Amino acid sequence: MFKNSNGYMLLETMVAFSVLLLLTLHLFPLYTHIRIERDNQVAINTADRLLHEEILHYKYDRNETSPSTVTHNQRTYNLSWESSEQELKACIKWEDKLKRSMERCDYILK
Repeated sequence: MFKNSNGYMLLETMVAFSVLLLLTLHLFPLYTHIRIERDNQVAINTADRLLHEEILHYKYDRNETSPSTVTHNQRTYNLSWESSEQELKACIKWEDKLKRSMERCDYILK
């Protein structure tokens, strides 16, 4: 570099810009993946809450186990019941943002 040079040269500016561009290109896919997984975690929490509410309704309010469908935040949750001699199984199914089929089940004694 020149003596008494004030400021950056064009080459230094281009190197700094290319480093910034590479960092941005590597971090953007990670950010989108984190956003998708965060939305999927919200869906799991919602499914757990809906399943818990349905089991509490069965236990305290009514004794019917009919399949139902709930739509919450543009996502459809399907609730189904299976009965055995001593217990009742409640399952909730939905699709996450990556179109994977998800299922959560819980049991209650009769």
